[in-house]
Amino acid sequence: MCYDVYDCKNKGCLIVSFFQTKSAKIVMAVIAAVAVAVCALLILFVRRAPSETSSSEAVSEEAQSYTAVSGRVAYLTFDDGPSNCTPAVLSALKDADIKASFFVRYQTSATLQDYYADILAGGHLLGVKGHVGNDSAYSSASALINDLKQMMNDLEMLGIPQQTRYVRLPGGSNNAAVSEEIMQQVLLNLNRSNYLYYDWNVWADGEGGSATKDEIVAQIVSGVLSMEQPVILLHDCNDNDAMVEALPDLIRQLKEAGYSFDTVDHMTSPLHHTEYVEPDHTSEVVNSYDPIPTSSVQSYPQYTVEVSSAASRSSSSDEEDESGNSSEEESEDTGDSEDETSSADTSYEPEE
Repeated sequence: MCYDVYDCKNKGCLIVSFFQTKSAKIVMAVIAAVAVAVCALLILFVRRAPSETSSSEAVSEEAQSYTAVSGRVAYLTFDDGPSNCTPAVLSALKDADIKASFFVRYQTSATLQDYYADILAGGHLLGVKGHVGNDSAYSSASALINDLKQMMNDLEMLGIPQQTRYVRLPGGSNNAAVSEEIMQQVLLNLNRSNYLYYDWNVWADGEGGSATKDEIVAQIVSGVLSMEQPVILLHDCNDNDAMVEALPDLIRQLKEAGYSFDTVDHMTSPLHHTEYVEPDHTSEVVNSYDPIPTSSVQSYPQYTVEVSSAASRSSSSDEEDESGNSSEEESEDTGDSEDETSSADTSYEPEE
């Protein structure tokens, strides 16, 4: 073995000889194991370190973990417009190359009225929420229908060429301020007028626009990710700047999660909070709905009476069967005599 480093030749060097020993190999293995453990701890520490990104960016990471799934469609809907936010909303939708649905109310401003046509020009769906479009429209079932029709007349007067049948009820079809009876009347009238109403299952901005941009994005994205076809409610109200600022990030993150976008008229079936329940054919139920054609109201009591008479005859027949054949004959004779008496009474004319 060579002990002089400078004189060593052909693997006879002390250093080389040392690394060839069993002890050296054990030491190197321990060092390598420690290095791997240190790296693992560093990675774990970095992952658990507090994030300095916004909540919307954190949700974006969650969205990216979802792969695109066939049939994942998000429906953006905007209520209560047009407003001074409408141009910015339309611009964001155009930049993202997507379509949305707008449920509009009547606006007196000539500037805002121009936006009705701009919505259609962008290829979006124009639905109505009503001329008034708030809870006051529920004074009666027919009042709400009249409010919707008034809004359609308003659009026609403004030269909007589309008569829409797509409706969003103020407060939705489960509006807590409206009784169940009135709401069922409303849904009946919508059905008879051939209107389609659409509710929603995700929302965040609120009508007053109190939520921040990051809150809107985070709440909607987290709510949407478990759904195949979410209907997202946003409010196109004046000065709802947070909603406008949130829109590009919201659209981007949903696209990253594999969603495409479309208008609600392309849904397989409308999303409803409350379904219309077909009433029983009784005068009490029918008369509670307004408006109803007079001929229909008159026909239902007659139908009810006929059913009642048939049930009475069936009950009498059962009793007669139990009493025997002789009783049936007597009953038939009695019935015949009563019919003759009734007939005689009907044709009776008093003597002059």
